Amino acid sequence: MLSCQDCERYLSVFLDHALEVKESLDVEAHLQGCLPCAHRAESEQRFRSVVRQSLTVPPPPEELKRMIIRRAMQEARPPGWRSYFPFPARLRDFALGMATAAILAFVVYGTLPDFSADQDIQKVTREASLAYGTYTRQHMPLDMVSADDAAVVQWLSTRMGYRIKMPCVTDGSTQLLGGRVCRLLDRKSAALMYQRHGVPILVFAFHGEHLSIPPQTNTLLNGQTSVHVRHVSGRPVATWQRDGVVYSMVGDVHRDELMSMAASMNYR
Repeated sequence: MLSCQDCERYLSVFLDHALEVKESLDVEAHLQGCLPCAHRAESEQRFRSVVRQSLTVPPPPEELKRMIIRRAMQEARPPGWRSYFPFPARLRDFALGMATAAILAFVVYGTLPDFSADQDIQKVTREASLAYGTYTRQHMPLDMVSADDAAVVQWLSTRMGYRIKMPCVTDGSTQLLGGRVCRLLDRKSAALMYQRHGVPILVFAFHGEHLSIPPQTNTLLNGQTSVHVRHVSGRPVATWQRDGVVYSMVGDVHRDELMSMAASMNYR
């Protein structure tokens, strides 16, 4: 029978549906007999539901985007008035038009939408950062503890149920601690835990069906793979797609350090 301390330690993994069968049954049995732990599990489940809902806000419809652009253009170039106003005044009118359009979007959506941001990238980076925060705060156990990347990759490959190229950091300052199976965007994901100068680094890998990670030419890994870097909860998250697999690396380090580790990646 699990203790309350053990149950709390395994709770996040249990809610991720990533525990082995025996441990999962032990947690279920404990929750049925322990009211405080059951309340804690229910509270955590509600919190996750709120987070998931915030990650699935639909993008603004195309008609709203067109209306915002038309409104900005109308404010910038009123018919019959252009020749009477100098260029700085027309710039001012354009700025006012864009401000009006932004207010309109705020009224409709309750936030100022980032039209250039890809929704899939936002979802991946937010969940990766959320998972990183949960694992590091709760000191979640690793399913496989080893510094041998070949052993960790083999273990993860058998648990994932399908073959994907596992990301292995070869940077000399970064040490592999092990791996585990978790869920990201409700998909089974491999997670490799590294440590760099005492700071945990997590690398996730999962099949990216129906996810679109658009190319970005100004940030490349090894001159080939396009990578997106976003800051979520104060930490950088690097996301890229390779051969249908989505990879996401996150850690409480400087962006340049994260990119250095990502650039040293080998795939096994």
